[in-house]
Amino acid sequence: MKYIKNILMLWVFLLPCLLYAQLDSKIRHHVILAFDNAGYNINSSLNVPAAQNPKILRQLNRILLDGDSQIPPYFRDGDLFSAISFSLGAAEDMDKFVTVLSTPNGKQLKYSTPDKDEMRNEILHTQWNYLATQGIKKSDSFSMLSLSRPYSLLALGSDEATALNNRTFLVMVTDDHYNGNNSDKEVKDVNACQDKTKKLDVNSIMELCSNIQENYQFKYIQKYDCTERGKLLSAIVFEILPLQRYFTIETALEYPSAVKAKRVAKGGYEIEFECQDRNHPNYKVRKTVVTLQNEKGAVDSVTLMPDGKAFFHIKESTIPVNTSLQLQSWVNIKDGFYDSMVMSAYGDETHASRGLVRQLKIEFEETASVFKAMPFLWFFCDDDQEKAALIWRCIGVALLCIIFFCIAVVNISKQYNQRFFDEKHIHLK
Repeated sequence: MKYIKNILMLWVFLLPCLLYAQLDSKIRHHVILAFDNAGYNINSSLNVPAAQNPKILRQLNRILLDGDSQIPPYFRDGDLFSAISFSLGAAEDMDKFVTVLSTPNGKQLKYSTPDKDEMRNEILHTQWNYLATQGIKKSDSFSMLSLSRPYSLLALGSDEATALNNRTFLVMVTDDHYNGNNSDKEVKDVNACQDKTKKLDVNSIMELCSNIQENYQFKYIQKYDCTERGKLLSAIVFEILPLQRYFTIETALEYPSAVKAKRVAKGGYEIEFECQDRNHPNYKVRKTVVTLQNEKGAVDSVTLMPDGKAFFHIKESTIPVNTSLQLQSWVNIKDGFYDSMVMSAYGDETHASRGLVRQLKIEFEETASVFKAMPFLWFFCDDDQEKAALIWRCIGVALLCIIFFCIAVVNISKQYNQRFFDEKHIHLK
């Protein structure tokens, strides 16, 4: 039990480190590979599964792992990978529409972290036939291509410990034989073929998709057509963009509008900067980087996980030129269905790149003095010159009082001695 307890304590300590290490790289991708498995019939002249088209496999290797002169690879070492299939049988409910695929050994491909060699040699090679034929349904099924995009996010859900990413790409493999690309018509086509007891609720499906589309845009990037023995398969690439162009860091993070640099005894200035996550229901701060910079560039940087205090020391005794603090935050969108997208300043405008960076002016404390003229020594409060100067003022006032008191005592003593001498002299006469 003692060893188990120690292991659990170690895991509790390491889990936040693993979570935030995912954000160390500037941009982390999540690639979702989605197979349109509706209406396939191996003996059909119209439809063919991806397993029977080697050209689509070579194309996926190229666009996912190799890239070209114009488009870099979508998947890199350290990125996340998920694989799903989508199709709906004529008698099925929407919870059967999207399925997360598994490897031959039973491991779900959901936010997995294979390296490029594993992707190339296993997932897109030895395991390809197994993955591409998982969940294939007969001709009485529907692809509902437009619904597959929002429902892919719903099927994957989120796991905070492993799912955080900065950019999400959806790569759809389809045979181009689908019942339209309009969500409302697609659902009606399905209902026309289903029993009355199995009718889909069009309004609830449209409302769900509308909620997702209010938060994300499925931006079309490119379509790659691959024809094998007269049979067509296409790979369609989308980027799932958060619609957060006007988001600002102040929504999720509280920080002071004015930053003060205080003079200290060891020379130069010290800055104490504190920020706090606002606990917003829709946004969670994952990381905040505070950077001290001047006209020459970055001087020092502190990373807060996700908030707290940052301390900086400026060695120069004179005020440096153009010194400021730069504030950058990584903010997780908590939308209730994907919850995995982390916006950063390194994304584009839809990722709120402009709203996640702030430049804060520093107000440098002027040199304090005793009675506006005399300098002081740092014997007291070496981190606060105003308190030190105040103590020296109090000491100065006390010394003056003592001096005045001593002078008064001496004068009184002289007067008393003079009076005693005069009275004694009169008495002798």
